[in-house]
Amino acid sequence: MKYVFHGIFLVIFSIIQPTWLEYIAIFGVKPNLFLIYTVIISCYCSKKEGAIIGFFFGLILDLLTGNAIGLNGCLMLLVAFFTAHFCEKVIRNNTLPSIMVIVFVTTLFYELLYYIIAFLGDLDLGNALLKVLIPECLYCSIASIPLYYIVPKTEKSV
Repeated sequence: MKYVFHGIFLVIFSIIQPTWLEYIAIFGVKPNLFLIYTVIISCYCSKKEGAIIGFFFGLILDLLTGNAIGLNGCLMLLVAFFTAHFCEKVIRNNTLPSIMVIVFVTTLFYELLYYIIAFLGDLDLGNALLKVLIPECLYCSIASIPLYYIVPKTEKSV
């Protein structure tokens, strides 16, 4: 049953990410719902399941954004795997503050890797950190609050 919920979230995010989030962007920065969901799911499931979900959600994000097919898929696979591993070994209780910190750190890691690979080192990292990366990490952490309350209920509906 939980795979049905993953599919429903995938469809919902595929509609919301490229359309409605444009209206709530702050200084051109919008949260990455695919990444937020992947990180939160990874805190509640196994490394394998998190990696599979991360790959498929990243692949759909690649198709929606028109970027190099597979880049987001591979990066989200890595993020999901390491997040699930970290949550399994270190975090025992997935509280809201811990999830928000995990979303912040993983968003920073994901975006840094993405920018390094996409721009192949031809990037003003200081400017990107201040104007895009840090605001996006904060925005994703705040946007993770509603999903924090929804996702565990779908994982327990097995």
